Amino acid sequence: MHRHKFLRHAAALLAAAALLAAVVLAGLAAALPDTLYTDGPAAELEIASMPYLTVKKRQGSVAADSTTPDTSANVTLTLFGTLPVKTVRAVSTERRIVQVCGTPFGVKLFSDGALVVAFSDRYTALGSENPAKAAGLRLGDLIVSANGRPVRSNEDLTAAIQAAGGAP
Repeated sequence: MHRHKFLRHAAALLAAAALLAAVVLAGLAAALPDTLYTDGPAAELEIASMPYLTVKKRQGSVAADSTTPDTSANVTLTLFGTLPVKTVRAVSTERRIVQVCGTPFGVKLFSDGALVVAFSDRYTALGSENPAKAAGLRLGDLIVSANGRPVRSNEDLTAAIQAAGGAP
C-alpha cells in the first residue's frame, strides 16, 4: 500500500517537473527572435542576456561557420547544450562601419566690440551666481568699452576683465 502511494507521488512530481520544463522551454522559445544577425561565424553566436543557451549546428544546413558576407544557416539553440529550445536563422553579415568625413569650418564675425552670446553660472559656496546678468547684460548686447578702454574683440574684453582683478 505504501509503495503504491509512493509511486503515485513520484509520478505526480515527475509530471509537475515535466510541465514546468515545458513551460520554461516554451517561454524561452517565445522570447527568441526567428532570425539572429552576427558579424562572425554562427557557431560563435552568443546571446548576452541568455548565456545558458548554446548553438548546435543542424546537419545538412549551409555552412554556419562561413564568414562570407550575407550567408545564413539554420542553427538550433539548446539549453545547456542538451535540450533543444528553438531553431533560428543565423545570418552572418559584414560589420557596418561609419566613417565621419567632411571639412570642418568656422565662421568669424567681425564687430566693433564683444557680442554677448551666452551666459554661464559660477558655482560658489553661496550657490550659483551670474555676475554678467547681475550687472544687467543681456543676450545680444555689444560691449564696446570696459573700464573706460575700448573693446574691439573678445581678447580685448578678456584682458580688461583680468586687469580689473575682480573689481567692478
